[in-house]
Amino acid sequence: VVAEAMVDIAQNEGFDYTQNLHLFETEVLFLYSSWNKAYGPEHAQRVSAAYPRVRLEEVKNSSHEMAHFAWDAFYPLVRTYFTNLN
Repeated sequence: VVAEAMVDIAQNEGFDYTQNLHLFETEVLFLYSSWNKAYGPEHAQRVSAAYPRVRLEEVKNSSHEMAHFAWDAFYPLVRTYFTNLN
C-alpha cells in the first residue's frame, strides 16, 4: 500500500529523484552490455548524466545478465572500481 502511494505521489506531483544527484561526489560506476541494443551506451550516458563523476564501462560480449554470463569481463571492472574508491 505504501509503495503504491509513493508511486502515485511521484506520478501526480512530478517527483524527480535526480534533482540532488549532482551533489553526490563519489565516482559512480555505470556498466552497460555490448549486446543489449535497447540499453546501450547512449542510454547509459543519459541515465548517468545526473551524477557529476561517472565512469561508464562497456562489458564486452555480454547481455543484461552480464554478472552471471560475462563474469570474466564484468569482475575486473567492478573490482577495479571498488579498489579505487576514495
